[in-house]
Amino acid sequence: MSSKLSVKLLILLVAASCLLPLLSFRPNITEWVKVRLTPAVSVSFPEKPTQQEMNGIQIYKVARPEAVYMAMYLNHKSEAGQQTVTEARSYQFYLGMMNSMVRNVNGTLTDSASFSVGGVKGLDFSYTAQQANGTVGRRRNRVLFRKNMVYSLAYTPLVQATDSSRAVEERFLRSIEITKD
Repeated sequence: MSSKLSVKLLILLVAASCLLPLLSFRPNITEWVKVRLTPAVSVSFPEKPTQQEMNGIQIYKVARPEAVYMAMYLNHKSEAGQQTVTEARSYQFYLGMMNSMVRNVNGTLTDSASFSVGGVKGLDFSYTAQQANGTVGRRRNRVLFRKNMVYSLAYTPLVQATDSSRAVEERFLRSIEITKD
């Protein structure tokens, strides 16, 4: 083997060994942080979220290289001109929120299903929408209404989904807990 070929092979091996960790990227989440959004509801995040308030909506957010994790809530009763939402009418309310969220990003609804936590029914839905980098990606939300409060969890992946990232997505979206009062 010539020395030029050996050097090229060595460079190729070094480059491949540098790129290999990037190809096998997995979210490195060691400890989840449980955050009490209100006295009645808590959510677990893959790390401590930032918190901000925007137009009466409380937003908790974690932005990681693989995804953005958000939990939001607002007092629906305090919104001027809003119709009171009862448990019996909550499904229509959820559909309206889902359609509004998908429409606001020019998305396409791909899946929706009801879920229940602490005896309260909510709506889990997925949709595709254009990401900031120009690609189309799948997003997922969970919406829950309880005692005039609207809670929404949003998961937006920033990289191609893997089995481990899907497990993290599920853990986040299923982490919502309701305390009995």
